[in-house]
Amino acid sequence: MNHIKYLKIQNFKIFGADETVINFDDTTVLVGPNNAGKTTVIQAFTLWKLGVQAFFDTKTVIDSSTKQRKQKGKLDEKTGIGINRKDIEQVPITDTRQLFYKSRIRTGSTNEQIKITLGLKYKDEIKECIVTFKYFKSEVIYAYLNGLLCEDLDLLVYASNLQINLLYPMSGLEREETVLQEGAIRKQIGRGITAGLLRNICYNLYVNDEKSWVELTKLMEKLFYITLETPRRLANDDLVVEYNYREKSLQTDKPLDLLQAGRGQLQMLLILAFVMWRKHSVVLIDEPDAHLEVLRQSQIMEVLKLLTTQYGCQVIIATHSEVIMNEAQTLNLLLNGSKIELNENKQKAIKSSLKEFGIEQYYKATITKSVLYLEGTTDKQNLKAIAQHLKHALADVLTDRVFVYYTQSPASEHHEFEMAIGYYQTHKKHFAALKPLVEDLKGIALFDNDNQNRQYENMDNGLKIRFWKQYELENYFITPESVSYFVRDYFMKLEGGLFFEINIKNFETIFEQYFLLPIFDNRQILLNLYKNSNQEEKTALYSSNSQNKKVSALLENTLEQFSLKHHKNIILSKGNFYQLVPYCKSIDEEIKNILDEVYQVIHAQN
Repeated sequence: MNHIKYLKIQNFKIFGADETVINFDDTTVLVGPNNAGKTTVIQAFTLWKLGVQAFFDTKTVIDSSTKQRKQKGKLDEKTGIGINRKDIEQVPITDTRQLFYKSRIRTGSTNEQIKITLGLKYKDEIKECIVTFKYFKSEVIYAYLNGLLCEDLDLLVYASNLQINLLYPMSGLEREETVLQEGAIRKQIGRGITAGLLRNICYNLYVNDEKSWVELTKLMEKLFYITLETPRRLANDDLVVEYNYREKSLQTDKPLDLLQAGRGQLQMLLILAFVMWRKHSVVLIDEPDAHLEVLRQSQIMEVLKLLTTQYGCQVIIATHSEVIMNEAQTLNLLLNGSKIELNENKQKAIKSSLKEFGIEQYYKATITKSVLYLEGTTDKQNLKAIAQHLKHALADVLTDRVFVYYTQSPASEHHEFEMAIGYYQTHKKHFAALKPLVEDLKGIALFDNDNQNRQYENMDNGLKIRFWKQYELENYFITPESVSYFVRDYFMKLEGGLFFEINIKNFETIFEQYFLLPIFDNRQILLNLYKNSNQEEKTALYSSNSQNKKVSALLENTLEQFSLKHHKNIILSKGNFYQLVPYCKSIDEEIKNILDEVYQVIHAQN
């Protein structure tokens, strides 16, 4: 049942002064990266309800003659009711300033205020119900009613009676659980404490609605092949909830306590029992997929859709689960405290693309509006070093803010995790998945030629693909001259240049054997020609013979051989070859042109 049509938030925690509007259906899913605002949206509901409840409790009373609610005292937009920080249990804070955007309670001479608006379905109409909050002191904020809630007492009564329940993920299970009153249960749930409440929720459901309890046992039997025993209250007020396996071959002689159940099973039981217990309410569920494997995540959405109809609930879910997202009736994407508008086509596109690439990829594309595709992390270092050497404008914009997508997986301890969240797939597939979601997205890909004679491409969707004419980017700055200058500097600084001439002579011998000779295809006659040429001829000979060689691999081997044969530390690791760039006397015009193209893509979008 759709009790709430929309929520509007202003100036609350991560949400700024611009009004954010979020629409809701019977079952609505909020998705987004960490710290995007999903939990804040859920907390906004509870803060709104606290404000409404404060007015209801303070400004209305039961008429002894009519037994109806009547207004007590003045009820207008200028009247505020104080709410203590400790009563805002669902939003843990140490100072009420923390409820305000950037903790800012005043701008100049103007006091800031939080504004939370719910569009409530009331008598077949949508009523806009506004509650604002102002800072009073670190322990207290004041709530104010606005508009219809001040004018229509019946609407205020309806709003106060609307059950809005926040359910956090199952936080484990206590060994023992004592009977609690309903108010105490709801208070602990508001604090995010679920470990000591599951048996109480099951017991309350069984005592107050045995029919729903039977329905719950049937669902758990279908989902987990277990049979729930009837909850029992012991003489000392401890609660016992047990289960056994449905299959006779697995059944134990004595039923098992819930302590024996897996965390996913407990999570599912908590959600289902809670929704059945809090009928005709709005249930806000934070991370219902916690502890649930993929199959169960799909099942929980199917069951929740069924229960919203059967029990008159409206379910609002905050999640990272692509499985749950795919099952949502209504999908809201939040990024940095803003809602991203998703039409029907975009909803389909985002569900499709996020299956493979994850929400983080979309988040970055939305912020930067551009993607730079590179094969590995060293490519970015090399590009930046070249741009700095040339004093090119790209050096200033090639920062961590740039969305760089690497297409080749490095041999690192994190690579499996990074692949799981969408990295190291093909550039065309990645860009094609993001483009329908970020229509003004631009992209440029820079890849090694690998001696394959690959040609430039300009895709219709705005992606440019460029291949270096030489084997790889390193070919443009790993030269005999740059290596020689770098090594001379290295040994001059080492121990004050002690043994400088010996070290240089030893290195030149290794360099000639393991670097230059392979460059000239191990043809001594070419190497001799190179050695006896002037500098201009040397440059031409080296360039024509090296462009189809992977010079970074040759240099890496050369440095390793020098280290082994002369018992030295590695002078320069492959990841730091960019340090050779400042020793280059000239940079090929091709690189300058590509730097211009990269700059145009990145700078134009940012």
